[in-house]
Amino acid sequence: MKPKLRLLEIKTASLLEAETNLAAAEAELKETQDLKAALQKKFDDQIAEKTALQERAAKTRKKMDQANRLINSLQDNKERWI
Repeated sequence: MKPKLRLLEIKTASLLEAETNLAAAEAELKETQDLKAALQKKFDDQIAEKTALQERAAKTRKKMDQANRLINSLQDNKERWI
């Protein structure tokens, strides 16, 4: 009977070590998932800001084009007014 008890003790110790390793791995996984979530949020925020800036730039470009057309149109009419 004694060898079976010894084997049980060895297996129990191995199980405890494996459970400890599992807990450490799960904690590391949670840290990594939290970091990933934070980086994903930062990425999403940056993409939203980029999109907003692109839209703002497009609106500004459109206004500049309209202003240039108006200026050119006014220059053409300058001679008639003089």
